[in-house]
Amino acid sequence: MKKHITLVNVAHELLAERLQPGDIAIDATVGNGYDTL
Repeated sequence: MKKHITLVNVAHELLAERLQPGDIAIDATVGNGYDTL
């Protein structure tokens, strides 16, 4: 079965590869959760 790929999943994977414990990340999205990156 294929994994359903979403933009959110891709973004999470990219961030997980780059962020290290202790790093600070800011969620600067605005709106109701339907924003695009």
